[in-house]
Amino acid sequence: MPRRDYVKYFARDRYGNYIGTERERRWSEEELDDSFGTYHRQHPRKWVLRNENDQEFMEEASEET
Repeated sequence: MPRRDYVKYFARDRYGNYIGTERERRWSEEELDDSFGTYHRQHPRKWVLRNENDQEFMEEASEET
């Protein structure tokens, strides 16, 4: 789930109080799946640290890495 959606609908402070930017509501499993299910089915991307010419940077790992 993108952070922007989390902050809008689900964010809570350290005490458990709702602090989202949209009005708080209860979500059914079906509503959650309809709205955010595509994120659940995505596989996380893998990243590697590369060093080139004394500079370090992150890049997405290739399939053989």
